[in-house]
Amino acid sequence: MNRTVDLGGVWRCRGDVEDRGVRDRWFEKPPPEGWVTIDLPSPAQRALGLDHTSVSWYQRQEAALTLAPRERVWLCCESAGTDAEFWVNGASIGRNVGDYI
Repeated sequence: MNRTVDLGGVWRCRGDVEDRGVRDRWFEKPPPEGWVTIDLPSPAQRALGLDHTSVSWYQRQEAALTLAPRERVWLCCESAGTDAEFWVNGASIGRNVGDYI
């Protein structure tokens, strides 16, 4: 069964100028303050300002998918740049280092 779930739309976005997010485990417990809303797909600069060049975190709560046996989920991210890591429920599900994906 093929189906598509569009994750575009309203997300929360936060800059991480000090690159503390991974060390402080934001993927498990994000800080409560400092988030702004952003409508994806769009670059972080749209919400954080044109001069934003540091790490950006995005967050959204989504209803859980019910999967059939042996069914997989593919996450497609448009234009994640240079070093991108993705977490779901606090677990890393993939990373790209290098060129844009």
